[in-house]
Amino acid sequence: MNLFAIKRVDELLKQGTKKPFCHVSEFVDFAELGERTKSGEIKRVILYVRHSERPPIEVDDPTFGANLGLTEDGVKLCKEVGAALRDIPNLQAYASPARRTILTAEEILSAYGIENPNVAESKEIGLAGLYTSNSKILHESYFKRGSVEVNDAYNNGDAVAGYIPRDDAAMAMFNYLVGPELKGNLLMVSHDVFIAAFMSSLSNDGWGLSTKNWVGFIQGAALTLEFDGWHMYRVVPNKVAAQSIFIQ
Repeated sequence: MNLFAIKRVDELLKQGTKKPFCHVSEFVDFAELGERTKSGEIKRVILYVRHSERPPIEVDDPTFGANLGLTEDGVKLCKEVGAALRDIPNLQAYASPARRTILTAEEILSAYGIENPNVAESKEIGLAGLYTSNSKILHESYFKRGSVEVNDAYNNGDAVAGYIPRDDAAMAMFNYLVGPELKGNLLMVSHDVFIAAFMSSLSNDGWGLSTKNWVGFIQGAALTLEFDGWHMYRVVPNKVAAQSIFIQ
């Protein structure tokens, strides 16, 4: 049992459970966020995004690919995103304690212009973070039912053995991201199913997210603090090629 997650979710939900966004919008790309931040329209940015491209995860891997790195194309995508983020000042990065997420954050910060980037690990956004109540049972769920079925079920808000209820985990994640523990403009590199669940739970229509319309590499939620409060956008590297399907 993941006592860390159970305790942290309970703590974070005490900060509030009301849906937080005054406005939820469709696609925005990283360069556009930079331009709007530079103009003063956006006062703070939190990017809660998936890692870059990695090799496939083996079905019987109980670590969910924790030791996988990035592909050559994955590194290239990091460099493109890092360059697009340069108009967002003083960007800090946190990553899930998995090799592919840490490498993604390091590569993005390097292209952003930071030499020898320092990426802090955040257990809350990790594989055993705020969404996972029992990693062993969760792996059994994936092994028996398959990734597509489990991911779609959890994204829809259905109960999945090994996961904390979607809406509780998503609200706790929002309170963590905007709460007093984290400050400034943030890059938070995590994993697809958590980000999809967050976006589906806290938006009005979930953007129709499913494994046929999934959170692709370095895609996810952009939380922006604007004059009227928090907004959420579906952020992508390139709006022209924004659609993604689930890949194991």
